[in-house]
Amino acid sequence: MCFSKPIFPTVLRGLSEGAHEKNFALQITTGQTDEEILDGVVQMVQGRRVDGVILLYSRVNDQIVSYLLERDFPFVVIGKPFKHEDRITHVDNDNFSATKEATQHLIRLGHERIAFIGGDLELVVTLERLLGYEKALESIGVEINNSYIVHEPFLEEGGVEAVKKLMNLVSPPTAMIVTDDLMALGVIKKIKTNINTRYQGTYLL
Repeated sequence: MCFSKPIFPTVLRGLSEGAHEKNFALQITTGQTDEEILDGVVQMVQGRRVDGVILLYSRVNDQIVSYLLERDFPFVVIGKPFKHEDRITHVDNDNFSATKEATQHLIRLGHERIAFIGGDLELVVTLERLLGYEKALESIGVEINNSYIVHEPFLEEGGVEAVKKLMNLVSPPTAMIVTDDLMALGVIKKIKTNINTRYQGTYLL
């Protein structure tokens, strides 16, 4: 997960303030791969360096979640768990409804060729938002066009690459749903450089 995302400083600041109020200290572990992050969590848990774990994202078939459940170790997930939702304490917004409502708004503006620009399909947030987008289109009888669904890294460059792909389609979309702040910056920059753009609506979630 990219810590350059704008949401992370806000989340970490809130966690720090909450921990300070309860006289707890935060210990952060990161890694370049899922295996490195898992190894960091295992070391903290087995070394008894922490009393609980907060996961800043929710992944499909997350090894860390499985490990913590097996150990019966206290943890909280920011995001909707992929499985074991009844056993896992989590904090989340309604990503499904958010994307569905945004897509419905574009539909009311007269758009049917609506693109979806999302991130890693291993992230539950991507799956939830994609499902909301699809349900909104299905509700008006619009067939899902897979060429309008693009997944790129949650980075500004990812947004640029996504728009390039969409612009090169024979029948490009007329509006887009963008599911990440940094990606949206790339999308907007790329669109502004295209004088003949047909994109009349870009909605950020």
